[in-house]
Amino acid sequence: MNLSHRRRIIRSFRRCLPACLVMGVAVPTLAEDIPLDQQFLSPPAEAKPSTWWHWVDGNVTREGITGDLEAMKEIGLRG
Repeated sequence: MNLSHRRRIIRSFRRCLPACLVMGVAVPTLAEDIPLDQQFLSPPAEAKPSTWWHWVDGNVTREGITGDLEAMKEIGLRG
């Protein structure tokens, strides 16, 4: 990987990082009647992580989309 390619990657990362940080922040609300350990084991949807999903240069298929969405659901991403 040459230096100009690395610089482009770093610039792209710097542009995306603030949005990723803002979108990844979730503040769950605690339900007073549910014990804290139970809330931890079964967190509300707003407390689950989300992701930024890109399709690079149109390299996408219906099967790929389905596979990606199923994998995201399996690991517990909310959006």
